Amino acid sequence: MFEGCVNGENSVTISATANGDSNVPAGYSIVYVLTQGEGLVIVNAGAEPSFDVMESGSYTIHTLVYDSNTLDLNIVQPGVTTGFDVNGLLIQGGGEICASLDVTGAAFTVEICPVNALINDELQLTAWPSPTNQFLNVETSAVRDDRTEFTVLSMQGKVVIPTTVMPASQRMVIDVQNLRAGQYMIRVVSGDKVATERFMRMD
Repeated sequence: MFEGCVNGENSVTISATANGDSNVPAGYSIVYVLTQGEGLVIVNAGAEPSFDVMESGSYTIHTLVYDSNTLDLNIVQPGVTTGFDVNGLLIQGGGEICASLDVTGAAFTVEICPVNALINDELQLTAWPSPTNQFLNVETSAVRDDRTEFTVLSMQGKVVIPTTVMPASQRMVIDVQNLRAGQYMIRVVSGDKVATERFMRMD
């Protein structure tokens, strides 16, 4: 059984490998059917046993050997028709159509990715407005599910605002009213990534 994860924005590809034992008579074709859940609701079909899915859940890839002259696949309504419905039309399921559906198929489980599995290549940091005499807005993209910390430094590298853990939203407002006029640098560390941004404190 394959296990993968999605994050709500990116898909995951699930694929199976045919074992080569399908008997395909002359005039018959093979199509691969993707179903979801224990009810085997058909959500997709294609010429290859590989599909991209966006939602978490259980999936199965089935092999269907059929004759288009006797089984019209246009009867399938994605999200409505089930593998059991199709199987019921076939001789193997008590129907009258000569075709073969691998009801068991290849099973897959797709879950929501944990935050620490969503890794960006870079840590991006934005600080504004600059210059400022009161507050500095800071926004950053978290690299992973580690502590994300920021420190404000003078241009000589002296710590002027001690290291603080950023909120989970990765957005915050820093009070810089107590700093002297001049240029400073904010440093953000998340996991093994570091980003810096300069800003100016004015009178």
